[in-house]
Amino acid sequence: MVGCYSDVVRGLPGQPAMDFEHYAGYVTVNETNGRALFYWFFEAITNPDDKPLVLWLNGGPGCSSVGYGATQGIGPFLVDSDGQGLKFNNLSWNQEANILLLELVVGVGFSYSNTTSDCDQLGDQITTNDAYTFLHNWFLKFPSYRTRTFYIAGESYLELDKLRKRFELTEAENVYLNKSIERMDKELHEAKDTSFHLSHQIENSKSG
Repeated sequence: MVGCYSDVVRGLPGQPAMDFEHYAGYVTVNETNGRALFYWFFEAITNPDDKPLVLWLNGGPGCSSVGYGATQGIGPFLVDSDGQGLKFNNLSWNQEANILLLELVVGVGFSYSNTTSDCDQLGDQITTNDAYTFLHNWFLKFPSYRTRTFYIAGESYLELDKLRKRFELTEAENVYLNKSIERMDKELHEAKDTSFHLSHQIENSKSG
């Protein structure tokens, strides 16, 4: 897959061997204020050209999609219990999709603004507008993903209905990811990892 090679991650300390590309970096959402959002993107392990694109938001509001979603939940690399290295996640969602994790809003994780007053304006409106601008500009970095089947997933408070309307997604396009994700969710239950199952879920447009 041809992506933004300036953002490609060549390796992380303790990273296990892998057969897929991953990228991380910033996307500017407001040039005047110097506001930029941080992302971490994992291509699907197999056949990424044929897999959908999933935008993951950790919600909160104010929870890091890198610190929680990527490294403690759905990403391919989990932090070891001793905090000294990484291990491969056998239930990583990038087995079935291309996963884009976004640090939303500014002040969350590595996302930032050079205008301090931006932090006083945070709310649903700026969140949805920044998410929309981020995605528009991210597709300029990764143009081959513009035509992919696209899903929004996440946990906690992520105002999915507002995002769905801002992205102009139909109800059908945004209900559930696919049977493959449901299969992995079932495997989590069978592994008795119920705390993960209850806190990590595909959100649909009817969620509160």
